[in-house]
Amino acid sequence: MILTKQKHFLNKTKTLELYDEQVRCEESKAQMYNFFDKEIESMSKFVETNEKIAEAVVEGYKKIENGVVKGYQKIEQGAVDGFNKVTDKCVEKLFAKEGESVEDAKKRLSGE
Repeated sequence: MILTKQKHFLNKTKTLELYDEQVRCEESKAQMYNFFDKEIESMSKFVETNEKIAEAVVEGYKKIENGVVKGYQKIEQGAVDGFNKVTDKCVEKLFAKEGESVEDAKKRLSGE
């Protein structure tokens, strides 16, 4: 009878130990899920921030690109305008006949 009570006590103790272990496992799982939820939230914030930075960089690059292109276009237009003025003066002084306009002299010289 004593052995039976001891066995019964040991079985209850073992059952409680197993239950206690299961509870600890469930708590560990909950802690792990909570950790991963926080990590996922943190990563999504990181991704959002990274996307904002990328957009700002691209926007800045486009502004620089547009500024460079516009600057080049102004320089190019200035060079073309300067060349045309020099050409017009050369045609006017060297090749235009008396009373002939620069445009008419250019047409005549080009063979049109």
